[in-house]
Amino acid sequence: MEDLIIFTIIFIVYVSFLIIFKEKFYKTENATPIFLIFSFLSILFGNYFGGIFKFPVIIYIFSIIYFSGFLSLKYSVAYILMLLLIEILPPVYFRFKQDTMEILNLPWENVFLFAIASVSGMVTGNISQKFLKKMTDEYERIFSGRITKSETKQKIIKKSKEEFRQETELSFEENIKELFSALKNSIGFSGIFLFLLEDNENQILKLQHYLSDYESDINLNNEITQDNPPISLVLKERIPIIISDSKTDSINLGYYLNSVEIKSIIALPIMNGREIRGILACDSKQKQFFTENHKEILLHTINIIKSLLFNYTDLVRFHDQANEFNILYKMTTELSATPFEIPTEISIDSPLKLESVYDKLGNFFSNILKDTAEQYIPLRVIGFYIEDQSFYSIKFTSGKFSFDPRILKEKRFKIEKDTIFKSIFEHKKPIWRYLKEDESVNLNLEYLEKTDPETRSFLAIPLKAGEKILGVFLLEYVQEEIFSKYELKIMSITGEHSGTIIENINLYNTMSNLAKTDGLTGLPNHRIFQERLEEGIKRALRNNKPLSLMLMDIDFFKKFNDNYGHSTGDAVLRAVSQVIREDIREVDFPARYGGEEFVIILEETNKKKAFDVGERIRHHIEKSDFFLNNQHLKITISAGIAEFPTDTADKKELIELADSALYKAKKNGRNRLEIFSKG
Repeated sequence: MEDLIIFTIIFIVYVSFLIIFKEKFYKTENATPIFLIFSFLSILFGNYFGGIFKFPVIIYIFSIIYFSGFLSLKYSVAYILMLLLIEILPPVYFRFKQDTMEILNLPWENVFLFAIASVSGMVTGNISQKFLKKMTDEYERIFSGRITKSETKQKIIKKSKEEFRQETELSFEENIKELFSALKNSIGFSGIFLFLLEDNENQILKLQHYLSDYESDINLNNEITQDNPPISLVLKERIPIIISDSKTDSINLGYYLNSVEIKSIIALPIMNGREIRGILACDSKQKQFFTENHKEILLHTINIIKSLLFNYTDLVRFHDQANEFNILYKMTTELSATPFEIPTEISIDSPLKLESVYDKLGNFFSNILKDTAEQYIPLRVIGFYIEDQSFYSIKFTSGKFSFDPRILKEKRFKIEKDTIFKSIFEHKKPIWRYLKEDESVNLNLEYLEKTDPETRSFLAIPLKAGEKILGVFLLEYVQEEIFSKYELKIMSITGEHSGTIIENINLYNTMSNLAKTDGLTGLPNHRIFQERLEEGIKRALRNNKPLSLMLMDIDFFKKFNDNYGHSTGDAVLRAVSQVIREDIREVDFPARYGGEEFVIILEETNKKKAFDVGERIRHHIEKSDFFLNNQHLKITISAGIAEFPTDTADKKELIELADSALYKAKKNGRNRLEIFSKG
């Protein structure tokens, strides 16, 4: 009985794994390795309990049916041969060596029943496989549009529209979720909240999406009204606010159930023209956390949210038009192959690439009219990326050119007057023209003065995020008057959808840059310095070369702030950082260490040579007359230098030794450099 229980458990586990691996069997080009693994596992389990001559024969029968159903008969035959070689022949051989009567005493009726069951299993599996294939073919036939009954077509379209609606809603939710996750990981606030207007007449907001450290304390049901300051101030005045030291109990904010530690708040209105659509708010546990830089990032975020909201509304409207739906679904599926996925941690050296989006779009636009006529392939397609309506670069080309279009890649061109972009900036919607012989469209672009002489149908599609033009696709066809209203509408929506993706990528790359750069001085920040120092030390060990670390401090910086104000103090920091950039070598790595302190990593440099670099910087700053905020200021610095591995082989201690040398420089009168020395 105990063996039967154990066998039953193992059998259930074995069957579960076969079910899990069903797709692997069914889709892989070579299922042999997986087949062999499960074959030997089944024989191993069965043999442990007695094999074919006892109850474990059920494992073998199930495997035969399974292999026939999801692979082919040859795998079932191979499996039966394996059982013959492993389970039946060995005992027959050993009994034969002892006595012929011993062979006759074997339970041959079990083998006979197994043979019948095996054949039945192979037939059952094979029939199941054919039935499955028939059902799959029928499903594909139905959804490929080859059915002629109008009633059946309507059912299919209705079902497809509902599936697409759900997919669109999921895409909207996932985009917001990923956007909030990226912002929170890069900026480090406590929570981010999106409120949307639920009652326009009474100005009532409802929390729709959020990401917070206080997940369990969020009030999902409360409505935000003009009685919930400071959010109500944004609702009333339609202006952004930043609160550096909040005295308000978090419960009064309207979106917390309990009192939590919130010290800083920033909130911005989401506007549609003069009408408010919602509010984007962030809070933090730290005082004076939010700055103007955070405000700029959140303004970019609001543009993306607006684009997602507006595009979502437009997409839902298309559910009522079956033909448009089918093409739009094709486009969405194509672009979904390049989703906007932001890592949970901002990568330093891996900005997201626009090229993959442009490749997908270029291929989509190239084939958009093939559903109408197979020969409707563009003469040429060109994809442009637009920067601030001032510069453009080319990200995609295909078709006929009188020159090698690759020479245009990786180049950046200024947008001059009277280019094709001028009309697109004004109209913000697709522009098309049908051309007669000897007629052309003036593009006025580098290498692209006019449309090709063979072009008879011309189309320019803007890639928009809200009202902002981020790119343009130009399509030229040799056929005449080929664009229908619904195709133009589809391509317009495609441009808006892809514009949002491009805006997401731009925002991510901006955040990536902010995550590694000090916002005031433009130098790498403390985190990047730590990473770079660790890499430099590894290289120094590998190449057996020295590395020096210089830590410098602006003398009497507190007096600057006290006497002249913090804005002048910030100007001093920027001025000193500029001198550091000018006076170091290209191979040296400067960073802002924190406060008024700067640090420089000098690879393959001993501390004597590092001293010379530091003296050059110190002397430059000392002799300069800094005219900052309408005041002439004299600035000096002190610095300390330590060397790896001469002074220490530990990264943390190297920083401490450079700091101790800096302390010595201050103690000895400031405006000087000190090299760390033991004793």
